[in-house]
Amino acid sequence: MGERLSQTQFVTDYSVYLGDHAPIDFAALVRGDLIKEGANFAQIRVNLVNKHHRKLSSHEIVEQLNLDLNELRKAFPAANIKLYETPPGPPVTTQIMAELYGPDYEKLREASIEVGKAFNQVYGLVNVDDSVTADNMSYQINIDREQANLLGVAPHKSVKCCVTILTVLNWVICTWTTFVSQ
Repeated sequence: MGERLSQTQFVTDYSVYLGDHAPIDFAALVRGDLIKEGANFAQIRVNLVNKHHRKLSSHEIVEQLNLDLNELRKAFPAANIKLYETPPGPPVTTQIMAELYGPDYEKLREASIEVGKAFNQVYGLVNVDDSVTADNMSYQINIDREQANLLGVAPHKSVKCCVTILTVLNWVICTWTTFVSQ
């Protein structure tokens, strides 16, 4: 992503925020960025060349960049890459929204996929998204503190060792570790 941005003639610089949201502005508050975080989340804030030093509007630049990023979207289909242009007026959370309700979460997930497909067929509608969370595998590492101490191994070192092994094997991405007593 950074490589693509650095090749864009209208980009002066950008800041990357991994695992957490960018500094909050009014539009970010409305979008709900304060609650967005985690190992599978990143935001990039991009600054453009001053509007007096370019022929294209910021909207035209964002539209072109959005098209250019399709190759990246194909390379990483699980990634949800969206571009937001800071609005000149009061921000809105969404231009179009469908809310789905029901007792069966799995059916709601399936329905949200169908609604997303329908939205993607609408000309000019961009950044189609849903609030359905992806299933992620997680592990809970329980350390017998007494046994670990008898063996001369500090419990937190045991957990860090297990997490390191799983991470190296590409099985898990850990953002924090919780110690559980047995």
